[in-house]
Amino acid sequence: MEKFKSFCSKIFGHKAAKICIKSICVLLVTAIICLAAGYGLLYVLIKGPSTTVSELVVRTLRETRRGMRVPELFLSQAELDAIINANSTDTLEEQDTSLIQITISTPPPSSGGNSSTPGKTEDATPTPVPGEDDGIEIIEINGSSYSGVMMIIKDPSRIFLGTPGDFNTVTSGKTLPEMVAATGAVGGINAGGFEDESGKGSGAVPMGLVINNGELVWGYKNVSYNVVGFDSNYILHVGYMSGQQALNRNIQYAVSFGPVLVLNGKAVNLQYGGLNPRSAIGQRADGAVLMLVINGRQIDSLGASYEDLTNIMLEYGAINAANLDGGSSSTIMYNGEILNTLASMRGPRDLPTAFLVK
Repeated sequence: MEKFKSFCSKIFGHKAAKICIKSICVLLVTAIICLAAGYGLLYVLIKGPSTTVSELVVRTLRETRRGMRVPELFLSQAELDAIINANSTDTLEEQDTSLIQITISTPPPSSGGNSSTPGKTEDATPTPVPGEDDGIEIIEINGSSYSGVMMIIKDPSRIFLGTPGDFNTVTSGKTLPEMVAATGAVGGINAGGFEDESGKGSGAVPMGLVINNGELVWGYKNVSYNVVGFDSNYILHVGYMSGQQALNRNIQYAVSFGPVLVLNGKAVNLQYGGLNPRSAIGQRADGAVLMLVINGRQIDSLGASYEDLTNIMLEYGAINAANLDGGSSSTIMYNGEILNTLASMRGPRDLPTAFLVK
């Protein structure tokens, strides 16, 4: 300490050195007090008498990159596992695609069936004209702990998958605005997850599988994944299946993520998950696609749980719905504008996949 005083005296003079040292001491004491207060607050929240608050805080922190290790300071691994795995299930009933009845004016993809295929009928309704009624509805979503945006696309044949290119050669993903601009889409939502070590992932390496134009472009046929995707009849499939099973169902555009929120018109038992930015996709009985993004990590919008997403999807008529990649990746666009408040201070993140709208 004496050497530090002597050094400061030589640089700033004796009087200035004393002021400098006192200021540093005050800052150090303040920092220690803040750390102690923060630790004490977390201790009360995590180890306090309210089990509900404790579980919510733990789940919220575990879903973030910077806070995921914090609960380990207070709880054993067994206690953490009990909280994270509570009410979760890997067993889902078979999806009933007959619950979706779609009326569209455009023909199915060349790899798909025909007008007699179950779940889809043809009519003479003209395709909506952009600028008049383009068949897209934007709805503000508000809850007790969150705000967000729902985009409803009435014609599911307009959904396709955006990617940055060949995953075997690309070195970086693309932001949602870049994918929208490159494909001429009118909007879209972020889709599957990606390798993101320490939050520095480039978005070039998807997690799980990716199916684009009916081809498995990432992943393996004999490995099972949480799949979210659309078949050639424009029906949304959600659930656990292998790459080959997804291809057998004639799925055209798919990514890996989850969990499933709604299946066959019923809520899946998912009362876990903290309050965080979220993205989700669902489909109504008439085939309309529901794209949902919830703002999070904001003063006026902490975020939503999986249960919140489920309730929103059911409120808007979802027959099937699933969670997509969230956090700082959550982004939704329409007509050249990002509709949600991004959790990332650096702007839209580079992504491997996005569900886009023609």
